[in-house]
Amino acid sequence: MSFKKLGAVLAYWRSTHEGKPANGGSGTIAKVGLIEEIKGPLEICTAKALHGTLNPPKWKGEKIWIVALYPPFVIQDDKIGSLKREFIAECNFKL
Repeated sequence: MSFKKLGAVLAYWRSTHEGKPANGGSGTIAKVGLIEEIKGPLEICTAKALHGTLNPPKWKGEKIWIVALYPPFVIQDDKIGSLKREFIAECNFKL
């Protein structure tokens, strides 16, 4: 089933050149198709959320990814936090 049918929202995520988190976090090595899930309760801006942004220039990182964030999710300013994140595409543009 597609991410759209499951109620996911699309956002950006930034990584180092190696695909590792550039703005905190650990463990992730981004690649298209990667699905990450963590246990709740969901708390944005903590380790209890997988993040994405609606404003990628605000954040550090050499690579930009399109991610799907699945319900439940929380939107706070330009950030979205979820318990499940899927890497949809790597962007080939620079900011």
